[in-house]
Amino acid sequence: MAIDFGSIQIEAGIELPARVNVDKPSKAKEKLQAMEVGDSFFVPFSAGKTVRESVMRSAKSAEVKLSSRKLAEGFRFWRVA
Repeated sequence: MAIDFGSIQIEAGIELPARVNVDKPSKAKEKLQAMEVGDSFFVPFSAGKTVRESVMRSAKSAEVKLSSRKLAEGFRFWRVA
């Protein structure tokens, strides 16, 4: 479905809300940083379609290097650095 830009109304004076949880570290970041090199965890496919991308994005944010493998039932992630 295409957006009908002709019907969009431009509004002024609406403030941009503050970001939520800006200073609060995420649980994912805390968990990833708590891992030792060689530790791993498994996430089943039932967790969602973008599981791998989400975990790898969280790892990058936490400055943790992970390697992943697709298995029959989901993904396994290992901390490699």
